[in-house]
Amino acid sequence: PPSRRLLYGLASVTGFLSISQEILWIKVIGSANGNRPGTFAHALGFFLLGLAFGALGGRALQARLGLGNLRFVALAVALSGGIFYAAMPLGAAVLTRDADLGRYVLYVATVLTAAAMGGILPLLCEVAAARGLSAGEATSRVLLANVLGSAAGPLVTGYVMLEVETLEHNILIVALVAFA
Repeated sequence: PPSRRLLYGLASVTGFLSISQEILWIKVIGSANGNRPGTFAHALGFFLLGLAFGALGGRALQARLGLGNLRFVALAVALSGGIFYAAMPLGAAVLTRDADLGRYVLYVATVLTAAAMGGILPLLCEVAAARGLSAGEATSRVLLANVLGSAAGPLVTGYVMLEVETLEHNILIVALVAFA
């Protein structure tokens, strides 16, 4: 079984990646809809919906695929990164032909990206609890690590990366980190 440090590290990294993806989705969807006032609400709403779907279906998918915990986490993170990266040119191509359909493609891709990540946190909490901690303590520790990683997302992606690199390069960097 994975060590607690590995569990907390995974919780932190997946929090960082998820929030970084969300920030970049907000930028992309904002660009696609002319930065209308509802951009943040739409992007965040679809992202949270995806996380919820992933949290509900992650364990069932893991069981169906017959993957161990770490392999499933690796697959979920890589799948999220792949969807995230591939959806950008697809959404842009559709957007140039039909603005409404292009936005819907981006919304669906946002849900799918987040759904891939959504099954990870409940799994990490369950694995931590199986390592001898009470369910409450295990969940609290995993959530703490996830929130710390999530807090680093806006600081690094929003305040550093977007200031020194283009949006396209940021999308590539976050996708590559997901594949690493």
